[in-house]
Amino acid sequence: MDWIIGLLILFVLFGGPRIVLRMIANSGSSRTNPPLLSRAPTTLMQLSDDFEPTIKMPCKRVHFKGSFPVTEPTQISFVLSALDVTDGKTRPCLFPIDAFQEKKTMAFQSIRHFKSITSQGDYLKEWVEVGIVFPTLLQPPFGGRRKIQATLRLIQTEKENIVHLGFCKPGATGLIWEGRQIFEFNFTEKGYEEEKQHLREASILAITLAMAISSADGRFDEEEGEVVQGWIERHINSTPAGEKESLKQDMNAAVNKAYEDAMNNGIQTALALTRLNEIGDKSSKFEALELSFEVMSADGKMCPEELVLLKDYADFLSIPKQEFERLKDLHTLGINADNDVQMDDERLLGLDASMGLQEKLSILRVEFRKWNSRMATLTDPDQRNVAQHRLDMIGRIRHKYDLEASELNAASSVL
Repeated sequence: MDWIIGLLILFVLFGGPRIVLRMIANSGSSRTNPPLLSRAPTTLMQLSDDFEPTIKMPCKRVHFKGSFPVTEPTQISFVLSALDVTDGKTRPCLFPIDAFQEKKTMAFQSIRHFKSITSQGDYLKEWVEVGIVFPTLLQPPFGGRRKIQATLRLIQTEKENIVHLGFCKPGATGLIWEGRQIFEFNFTEKGYEEEKQHLREASILAITLAMAISSADGRFDEEEGEVVQGWIERHINSTPAGEKESLKQDMNAAVNKAYEDAMNNGIQTALALTRLNEIGDKSSKFEALELSFEVMSADGKMCPEELVLLKDYADFLSIPKQEFERLKDLHTLGINADNDVQMDDERLLGLDASMGLQEKLSILRVEFRKWNSRMATLTDPDQRNVAQHRLDMIGRIRHKYDLEASELNAASSVL
């Protein structure tokens, strides 16, 4: 991937990928002297491996020779598409840069305009490049080793847009000829269908993890359930109409299973976290953690077990400490420990028994600066009360540590 990153940097420095690739895409339409025309019956397509020096990237070049099957003088274009045919289904390949996209979709397309008007019987005697594919930048429906069909079409220039998502109806007005060549390529990134499936699965796993937070105190509170249901509703409303019902069923099933597991042997958070690590991207992992924080803060209280579990989630999903702290601060701002006699002050501030005294004191200094700064900016009376409570909490814990340090020093002096 390093060479791709370097390539993108070069693109930015020298005009951006759209400019460079647009030049390559249109290079076949800039001929001032069209290839020699002759007379012959065959029409052929050829695919070859090559390397594009302009952007230093491997490519597949598509060549054409033979007759133009037209019945009257026609201005033609060579329209190249890339379709995935690996598993018996034919699906489009997408492309990330618009120089090689269809006008109205993200499907790959390369168009070369033939300068001369062709007539019945005209023939290209030599192989002529009429299209180019960059497999590394294609996005098929799934990753791994895939079979890609390069489909070349001769189309009347004014009818170029009859191709949609790489497909064209047989006999469509403007379609003159169609040829196909298949090549294989190993795609290391996820395909677009794979991404879609994984995003769906990640959202279901997020529900499982959130339900585990809800049950951490031994019960499911109504406010916490409302947060989960609201989250599910937003996801369903953001889904295409044909997929809404199945997503609703899957998400509700996840809620019911988590409830049953919690009532019996406990929710298997380790399995959910492992799977989320396998399929989730940074965004879906962060979304899962955020939902769990929303559930934790729904009733305005927090038990120590919930915070420990949330910290475990963040560590397992490799979410940076600063992101975890930001979410914790955001969702604990409205939680007042005075309302819960079981509130563990030290855990709320990110302290645990495994830390040394100096590490704890360092964290307390950071927390004091943070909450003291907020006291100067918060205007809402309730939020100011919460901030003041945090400062009081820090003061009490600091006093406790000072006493411990004094006792240790006294003991050392006696010895």
